[in-house]
Amino acid sequence: MSNICFTTYKVIGSKNSVAKLYEIIKTLDSRKTPLLENNWYNPKLWLGCLVKELGGKPDKVYCRGTITYYEMDNNVLTINTETAWREMRETRYFIEACFPGLKIYYRAEEEGEEQFYTNDVCGLFFKERFYLEGIDVNKYFESIIEVAEYARQIVGHKVEADYNIISNALTTYVKEYETEDETYYHLHKFNVLKD
Repeated sequence: MSNICFTTYKVIGSKNSVAKLYEIIKTLDSRKTPLLENNWYNPKLWLGCLVKELGGKPDKVYCRGTITYYEMDNNVLTINTETAWREMRETRYFIEACFPGLKIYYRAEEEGEEQFYTNDVCGLFFKERFYLEGIDVNKYFESIIEVAEYARQIVGHKVEADYNIISNALTTYVKEYETEDETYYHLHKFNVLKD
């Protein structure tokens, strides 16, 4: 069984192109039956259906996933997906090729293999570069300094603004103060890709 990768996309470009993509997704979602038979839990919004609707061949474009949410706001289309193992780069490239001038930014999170990525180099939509996951927290941070300050509040002492030092401080805290509620903290760092 594959690990699930949760990805949020922000689609920008000409008003007509973004609106057209939104309407295509909305039309697929409103169908009584999926455009193509599939076994995804949201079969009408399987990425293969979108690829097919855009004139592509799902067996030629890697599209192992489904759209779980979409919304249009001020000419920015937000799309959330759940996919197998990773962000569906091939599907993203295919959509961008279908709409010249369209740009798709993303933030992908796959916890099982520690795959945290974004292509939002300038932080237009995804400024956060760290994510702290825990039993009582799920929080994004823009800087390691912010993470260190938050970690200080958890562990009760100053923590140097360094990824490894913060991770070790949180691990030590959990080991020293482990309780029946199974406290845990995992600090993740987003890799910024230029694609």
